[in-house]
Amino acid sequence: MSDTQKQATLVFVRGLPGSGKSTIVGVAIELFPEDRCLVLDPDATDYESEDYKIFCKEQLAQGVEKKLLPYRYLRSQSQKAIEEGHIIFWNQ
Repeated sequence: MSDTQKQATLVFVRGLPGSGKSTIVGVAIELFPEDRCLVLDPDATDYESEDYKIFCKEQLAQGVEKKLLPYRYLRSQSQKAIEEGHIIFWNQ
């Protein structure tokens, strides 16, 4: 891999409610530089943010069902982070 290429890592953390997923992710992100990590968590997403509202408006205009918007938003965030070579922890 050349110096200009960035390698991304996507880690899915899944489990039952209260099983320690967020704790594990919290410990894991401490092992890496802060500017390289992104945590995606449907329960911690700011669905009132301007970024989310703009995203939803664009998706709805394309005919995407409203119930799919949260997942699609997180997916778009992960795509950007992958392109930038980040370490993504997707907490489900």
